[in-house]
Amino acid sequence: REFQIPKCPRASSATPGKELATSLVNRAQDAIKDEHLRGSLRFSEADWQKTLRDITPHAQVLMGLVREFSENYQRLKRQSRGVDFADLERMTLHLLCDGSVSELRPSNVARSCHRAFKHVLVDEYQDINQVQDAILHLASTECLAGSPPLGPSNLFCVGDVKQSIYRFRLAEPMRFLERESLFRRQGVRGGVEVIDLQSNFRSRGPLLESINRVFERLMHAPATEITYDQTHRLVPAANYPPGDNQQTFAGAPIELHLLPPPAELTGQSATEGSSGGGSSSGSGMDESDADRTDIEAALIVRRIREMMGLATGEAAGRRMNITQIGADGPTVRPIEYRDFVILLRSQTHKAGQFASVLRAAGIAVHSEDKSGFFQALEVRDMLALLHVLDNQRQDIPLAAFLRSPLAGLDNAADAFARIRLAYNDPDAAVAFHEAVIRYSQEQTDELADRLRLIFARLSHWRDIAHKRPLAEVIWEIYDQTGYLTYVTGLIDGRQRQANLLLLHERARQFGEFRRQSLNRFLEFLSNLQDQGDLGDAPLNSTAENAVRIMSIHASKGLEFPVVFLPDLGKSFNLEDAAGAILVDRHARLGLTVIDQRLKVTYPSLAHVVVQDRIRRALLAEELRLLYVAMTRAKEHLILIGTVSTKRREAWAERWAGYPGVLPTATLLGAASMIDWIGPVAVATAADRAIETFAADVEDVGRMVAPLPGSVDDAAGNDDLRVLHPLDPPPPTDAVADEIIGRVGYVYP
Repeated sequence: REFQIPKCPRASSATPGKELATSLVNRAQDAIKDEHLRGSLRFSEADWQKTLRDITPHAQVLMGLVREFSENYQRLKRQSRGVDFADLERMTLHLLCDGSVSELRPSNVARSCHRAFKHVLVDEYQDINQVQDAILHLASTECLAGSPPLGPSNLFCVGDVKQSIYRFRLAEPMRFLERESLFRRQGVRGGVEVIDLQSNFRSRGPLLESINRVFERLMHAPATEITYDQTHRLVPAANYPPGDNQQTFAGAPIELHLLPPPAELTGQSATEGSSGGGSSSGSGMDESDADRTDIEAALIVRRIREMMGLATGEAAGRRMNITQIGADGPTVRPIEYRDFVILLRSQTHKAGQFASVLRAAGIAVHSEDKSGFFQALEVRDMLALLHVLDNQRQDIPLAAFLRSPLAGLDNAADAFARIRLAYNDPDAAVAFHEAVIRYSQEQTDELADRLRLIFARLSHWRDIAHKRPLAEVIWEIYDQTGYLTYVTGLIDGRQRQANLLLLHERARQFGEFRRQSLNRFLEFLSNLQDQGDLGDAPLNSTAENAVRIMSIHASKGLEFPVVFLPDLGKSFNLEDAAGAILVDRHARLGLTVIDQRLKVTYPSLAHVVVQDRIRRALLAEELRLLYVAMTRAKEHLILIGTVSTKRREAWAERWAGYPGVLPTATLLGAASMIDWIGPVAVATAADRAIETFAADVEDVGRMVAPLPGSVDDAAGNDDLRVLHPLDPPPPTDAVADEIIGRVGYVYP
């Protein structure tokens, strides 16, 4: 049905037949690569019909169970006089609807809304779901349009369907597209109008043109629901001066950095696949993912340092400038860390790793990661102390507390060895916590004196924990130990301090509960951790001069001078399209067939259809996510992906000079975003929409080498590590001498 002969721009009069044949062969090869097409050819029509007959009784049982569950659930809610979140929308719809919701006739309540509201204005309409759309239809006069005395519809909707990225919230972009199509057909004579808002007041013109060239190759309705036609093209409206020198950004071309997968770096054979690494489930991160993330983060460090004018060697240069568009016109200023953002498909697992690489290079960074609070060292120290206060007879929490700065125990490793040597009778095993207590009670050396002071302080904190709110106890611990001040002096000190303040705030919130105790608070925190880590405490990242790391979803509606979009080789998470039972939100149910006689399972026709629909919807949203991420950039966009050398060579051979939209089979066969970007970069090479930089093993080696003055570089120097004087000594510096004198000053 979609098989069409593409134009052959390179065909010559001498060999038109050969060029046409080559084009047809390529088209057929692309079609055969479609696994769904291959799968549908496995059975005859009669076989497919039989699969439907085989699953029908099981589907009826399943739907009966769902119906029974729904009825029981609704009955229990009525008995308890409770509602859930979905009820808020559904009950509203029933209030506005007269009779069956399938007919959408306005009730008296809806008509009162018509009289009360002159206009119904809707923003972000692309994220609407079916129930919300029905509510808007009834609450506005759209349901009465053309009927006197109310006249035309008073519904006004604004949105960009290319930015519909909330499928997990049941967003239905097809409703936007259907309304747009209907309005374009009816036009002003039908009382409706479509206004194309194409002006972009955010980004440089050349950058917008490059983005247009990318997505006119990728967005095609048969594959991705949207066709990127003239109505979708972005038109620059911001008054940027031309970036015509080396210290200002021109906007184009987009940078694309292709890095070799870890397997190639170690001399192993790269895993065959579209992206050269990653898991199709998208649920977690294996060792190769970790290596890949480190390499991509190292590349980001290098590019940031180059743009900040901090690079050394051949890459050394002057600092880049960015342009700010204000009421008084454009102004130019030097670029700062706050002008960079790193956007990730998901922050889970990887945001912390990117942040740690940047921090090790001395780059200030703020991450809104949701998986770092309970793993932060300062939080673990405090939790160990709280566990000891709750029950002192615990080996691991006590050892963790004694090793922390909260205890103030000098050389904890040496102390532990002395304690264990003193109580190490093989015939009478002594637990660690018992050995520590006995050492403090039975020994007379300096360590025993110190332990007695520590246990006295623990006893005091345990006593006040029984008498005062827990938040006050935690604050007194901070005050007496100076721990808040201590962590502020560490690397990323502001974030560590914010984490401790967040722990105190959680204790304050817990103090409002009816049943309180230290044990219950620890159980409360444990439940929070089981439900998902809290993430680092938020900082005022807009005011802080730091590189930001955030998810693409969180960046929607925001803008940044320079955007890094790494991890493009990460495989799509298509778990929703996997499994023996698939449910499409449009009342479609797909089951696999179980042949008990042959002991095999195979898909039914319904399963194939539903799986294909879900997979297409997932891929369409991934493409829209890519669009949202790329359009966050104001002046410069840098794309980063990991891909095998073999894959890059295949792109160059297949897509060089390719005209028009990529084939449907290619768009739907992508396993990662790099499988879209790579071919487009090759196809548009002549236009220089994207400039590709392919790194080899030596390039990666230079990226991951410790930077001069970085934490890793200092860690390799024994003299620096133990603060011994350098030999030879550095040149004298009056300012440095004054600072050292102040730091080393001894109060009388």
